[in-house]
Amino acid sequence: SMLDKAHITACEFKSETEFATCGVKHVKFWTVNGYNLTSERGIVDPFKPLVSATFAFPKKNFVTGTIDGILNIWEKNKVMQWIPAHQGPIFVLLAKNNILLSGGKDGKLISWNSEFQQLNCINIVGSYSKTPSIRAVDI
Repeated sequence: SMLDKAHITACEFKSETEFATCGVKHVKFWTVNGYNLTSERGIVDPFKPLVSATFAFPKKNFVTGTIDGILNIWEKNKVMQWIPAHQGPIFVLLAKNNILLSGGKDGKLISWNSEFQQLNCINIVGSYSKTPSIRAVDI
């Protein structure tokens, strides 16, 4: 069948007519044109399962977080930059104004600027639980 059975872990909107989905085995960039929906596959090698995603900053960079702690910075449908960010999965990405926040299984909440340089890191290991994990962020 033509149905894509890929497990979706994130769906993020860039505009009213553009959005992206990602998951364990895929990244797709979608465009809505009237009643038509088209997609273009994302290209990354090697592919690591993706856990989180967001569109960040005025340039609307697509950013994904991998199961092994890497931030993928996309340009169109290709990964242009890889940033080691966390030890283990990046469960949450949130962009607000000119700040990107990433939270992971390692118990760290990291803030990034629009050049993807680390600004700050809050580590909750030992503070709240034996197995800290940041799964959601809101500002």
